[in-house]
Amino acid sequence: MQYNNIHYWVIAEIIAHLTDVTYPQYVQHHILDPLDVTATYNHTQAGETGRRSESFVRADLNSTRCAEVWEKEDKLDRSCYGQPFPTSWFSKGDGLFIAGPGGLVASANDMVCDQNVEF
Repeated sequence: MQYNNIHYWVIAEIIAHLTDVTYPQYVQHHILDPLDVTATYNHTQAGETGRRSESFVRADLNSTRCAEVWEKEDKLDRSCYGQPFPTSWFSKGDGLFIAGPGGLVASANDMVCDQNVEF
């Protein structure tokens, strides 16, 4: 079995459907606000405030050829690294579609906001 995020998408949609608010709104009201975190954002807020970082993927490479080269030579040439492309095309808009599987941006301070909190 391969890892996937489908279950996180599904649970976010179920929560939004049952509560009539978006998943980020639900998380903000029921989790983040009670913990008094101040520098944690959903995908949309992070983009609006300029706190969302750009990620990149590598494309334009021939994985089959690279695997063959690796098998024969135990090393790769630069063409096997591919070209970096920003994923901003993937993250435009409100980001609600990734809210469940990865739509939260947290500061280090907020991640340790209260070590006495029991989960």
